[in-house]
Formats: sequence, structure tokens, C-alpha cells
Amino acid sequence: MNYSNWYSDEYDALIEDAKTQPPAERFESLYKAHEMVMNDAAYLPIYYYTDPIMVSNKVNNWERNSRSTWFFGFAEIVSE
Repeated sequence: MNYSNWYSDEYDALIEDAKTQPPAERFESLYKAHEMVMNDAAYLPIYYYTDPIMVSNKVNNWERNSRSTWFFGFAEIVSE
């Protein structure tokens, strides 16, 4: 959705070109299009999702996996 009503013929051309380009060229077109949007301030992110967690120094071997979930399957509680 384009709530800002931002429009650019150059941006539209880059997006259309990217649909049929090989991967390396597609990346360049999409990067240029993204740069245009950010430079024109057509989109301003005002909120980022966060996932804060507090873990005691006494807990070892926990991790955040590639699916962005916390895994405590191998966690151990140790004394300091």
C-alpha cells in the first residue's frame, strides 16, 4: 500500500527491470530502487520489533536460533 502517494517513474522502471534481470543485475536494480525510497523519505520506519531477554550469568549454553526463537534445550545452571 502506498499511503504516502509517493511516485517515481525511475523507481517503477527499476522494479519492472528487476523482474526480468539475472540475479546480479536484479540486485543492483533493487538496491537502487531501495536507495531512492530511503533518500526521498517515502517510507519512514517508526517501529522495530524487539525481543529483549534477560538471562542470569549462571545460565550457560542457551542460544537464539535461526528462526529467532530462544533455545534452552542444552542450557545448564552453574554456580559462579
